[in-house]
Amino acid sequence: MNYNYMKKALITGGSSGLGYELIKLLNSEYNFTNISRTKCDIAEENILLDLSNSKKLDKLLEKIDSFYDLIILNAGVLHWKKLGDFSNKEILDDFNINIISQIKILNKLIRKLEKNGATVIIVGSVASFYPIHENGSVYISTKSGVRSLIDTLIKDHPKIRTIGVHPRGFTSSLHKKSGMKRKNRNRPSSENIAKKIFDIVKNSNDNTNIILD
Repeated sequence: MNYNYMKKALITGGSSGLGYELIKLLNSEYNFTNISRTKCDIAEENILLDLSNSKKLDKLLEKIDSFYDLIILNAGVLHWKKLGDFSNKEILDDFNINIISQIKILNKLIRKLEKNGATVIIVGSVASFYPIHENGSVYISTKSGVRSLIDTLIKDHPKIRTIGVHPRGFTSSLHKKSGMKRKNRNRPSSENIAKKIFDIVKNSNDNTNIILD
C-alpha cells in the first residue's frame, strides 16, 4: 500500500464501536488520525485526548494545521438521568464531548476543508427528532444541537460535503456505560450502522441529514 497517495482523515472516538468500524471500512483509502481517550490499533496516528477537557482540546487545535479530505465527528458520551440527579461535571462533559468539541474542530479547520472540498460526517442521534425516552434531557439537548449544527453547516458551507447521520438504537458500549435500560429486542450492530454510512459516502454526492433505520 502506497501511503504517499492516500487521503487524510481525522476522526473522533475511533478506538471502539461505530468509529472503529468506520475506520475499518475506510482505511484502505484514508490515513486516519484518531482523537480519543484510548488508542485505535488500526489508525495511522493516535492523539490521546479526553474531549471533555475543553482546555486541552484548545491547545491541541492550536497545533493542528493540516488539510484533511475527511472529518468524522463521532465521539459521544451519555449520562442517562433525570434533571436534579446530574453533577455539574456530567452536564459539562456531555456538552463538551457531544457538541462543543465538534464546533471547535470545525471552526479551526473549516477554511481548509472548503479549499479541499472535503467530506464531513457527523454522527447524531434519532433522539433529536423523537425525544421520547425518559431521563434523556441533557443527552437529547446535546444531540439537538448536533442536528442544528449539521443543518447550518449544509447551508453556510456548500463547498463542503456534509453527511449528518442519526442512527436509531444500536448495540454499543455507550448505552451500557450510561446505565440506560433498554427493551430487550434485536438491534443493529455498530458494524451494521457503519456499513450504512459507508454506502452513503460511496454512492451519493449529496448533502444529507437523515435518520438511519
